[in-house]
Amino acid sequence: MKQIAILKNNCLVFNKWSYFLASAENLKLGSYGSKMTPLLKPNYLLKHYDLDLSAAKIDCVKKIDLDLSSMSKGDFKVGADAKVADGNLGVTFENFKEGKLVLMKLSVSLGEIRDCINTSNPQAIKAIQELVSIKNPRIVNQIFVIISADFASKMTLSTGIKIKSNVKGIDIELEPEHSGKRSSKISISEGTVFAYGMLAPVFGKPKAQATQIETFTPDQFGNG
Repeated sequence: MKQIAILKNNCLVFNKWSYFLASAENLKLGSYGSKMTPLLKPNYLLKHYDLDLSAAKIDCVKKIDLDLSSMSKGDFKVGADAKVADGNLGVTFENFKEGKLVLMKLSVSLGEIRDCINTSNPQAIKAIQELVSIKNPRIVNQIFVIISADFASKMTLSTGIKIKSNVKGIDIELEPEHSGKRSSKISISEGTVFAYGMLAPVFGKPKAQATQIETFTPDQFGNG
């Protein structure tokens, strides 16, 4: 069954959940910073740094079609730096409309995020200190990435998919469907992200002295 996402009112709607679009091209899975709520403009994440998610399990929804049936070319707007994770296709209305481009969803569970950040790792300690000190702290735990329909097809036929986070982003390697063929690999970095979901960290009391995150509250576009 087809997985469908819809652009609507400055957000991406997928499985009845609304995701953020603004500033997506500047973010990665694990980016954190302050949620900004400018007047008369869409809310977005002002990135401070990136969390190390190299130890986390990353889940994947391989192929999501973008429904543009109710949108005109003039209404289709993406970041100037937006790019496709693989190949040389441009991020255009026509390429999405013709099915040449699709979306892939990558996510990390709340428990995995918590385990990565509640450690003695210097980068994690820095992240906690930063999140405690800023207003409206948020962490990106879900991203929608632009990929070619050709690569999405390879993912479906692949005998195995290896997803690994690193300092620069995420590497995805596909085992070939037939022995003797070479594996395919793409890197997910800044600029390839189309939309994103965020978590609001919940700290223990008093917040100013918090050294760990107790839990998270998922943040949906349109909730303030």
